[in-house]
Amino acid sequence: MINEILENFRNSNLEKDPFCHKHVKGIFPNTYYESLVRNLPKIEDYTPINKTGTVSKNYPDERFVFDLTYENINKLDIKKKQIFTELIQVFTNPLFFKFITNEFKETIEERIK
Repeated sequence: MINEILENFRNSNLEKDPFCHKHVKGIFPNTYYESLVRNLPKIEDYTPINKTGTVSKNYPDERFVFDLTYENINKLDIKKKQIFTELIQVFTNPLFFKFITNEFKETIEERIK
């Protein structure tokens, strides 16, 4: 799956306005994406964002997050656990890191000057 994701990323345009970014349509293989959507965690598995310390306490109660940590993923049923573990493995893969940092090399170098 990692190779298909990287190929989809490679084939998308690098936009520079208002900042350097890519919008990758269909980044995941269709079968994986459909499985991911079918197996999203239940609302009870999410944390209200205003309880995370990342936004003010006055932030609306209607916003929730699901942090992609093994601690959270291990609370899910086996199928969901498998799908989200695979997602973490893709995004923590050294190939992914190397590819992404190479794509945004100029931006990264400019920021760390």
